[in-house]
Formats: sequence, structure tokens, C-alpha cells
Amino acid sequence: MVVFWHSDKPLYQKETAERICAIFTELTKDASHPDKAKQWFEAFIYIFNLHWDKVDNYRIDKYLMFVRLQFHEVLAHLKTTSYPASTMDWLKGILKKLLMEESVISKGIPLQVCDIFLHELNKADSSDISYKNLSSLLEPFLFALGHSTNKIITQRIIEKVFTPLLENNVTHHNDQ
Repeated sequence: MVVFWHSDKPLYQKETAERICAIFTELTKDASHPDKAKQWFEAFIYIFNLHWDKVDNYRIDKYLMFVRLQFHEVLAHLKTTSYPASTMDWLKGILKKLLMEESVISKGIPLQVCDIFLHELNKADSSDISYKNLSSLLEPFLFALGHSTNKIITQRIIEKVFTPLLENNVTHHNDQ
């Protein structure tokens, strides 16, 4: 991650982040160690949560991009593998913990996840995701809405996850 910290040019930052995030996809190909990719992602989230408050204003955008790209890798993997229940449960557990855990040092990562979730899900699977899989992925956000005491998180979930979903799925009735 030190190489990423020192990357200053936007194109180099993006290329570096993409290469690092691609490690997740490479790890998913190792059938002899199926949990390595999950451990990679869990470590990514843990480290980012631990050090998020140390990211300065000059580097925040590149780290937000980094989180976006890593989440995209995970969501693309879900689509590629046809949304297996065990992987869905694993990701839902991470999202629930991220959105609910009061001991998380910084709320920057959960807020970023709310901001990017629908966009990255749409990029990974814009037309094939079933209502069942979509509703399953939304469960952690619904749970946080009902149980979180953090008003900033709940407001962000409403604003960035559920409002866009509702606005994009309006059924018009012909009153005749």
C-alpha cells in the first residue's frame, strides 16, 4: 500500500489501484484456497477502517477511488459466480458489520460504501441481477436503517441507496 500512498498522478493512481484490486480476482481463481480472496477483502476493509482518519485532504480522493474499485471487484465476482449463497452471506455480513459497528474508528468507509454501492452494482451487473439477489444485497442497508443509532449513516443510506432505487423504479399509471 505504500506504493499507492506515494502515487501522485491520477492516471498512475488509478492503474496502481486497479492492479492492487485485481489481486482479489486472482485469489478467487485459487481453488485450493477458496477463502483467500475473502480474507484479502476483509483485510482491506480492516486496514482502511483502521487508518482512514490518517488520510489527508490531498490523498482522500485517490483512497475513495481505491475503495470503489475494490468493491467493484467483489460485486463483479458475485456476478461472475452467479451469486452463490455462501459468498452473498459473507458480503452481507461484512456490510452489516461495517454499517452497524459503533467501534469503527472512522465512518468514512461506511459512508463511501453507501455512496458507491448502487453505482458499482450497476456497473458489475446492470441487467441480469434478480430481484432476489438485489433484495439480499440490500438486507444490510435495511437492517442498519432499522437498528443503527448513527443518524449520519442512516441518512446516507436513505439518500444514496434507497432514494435512487425508488426514483429509478417508478411505475406510471394511466388514469383513464
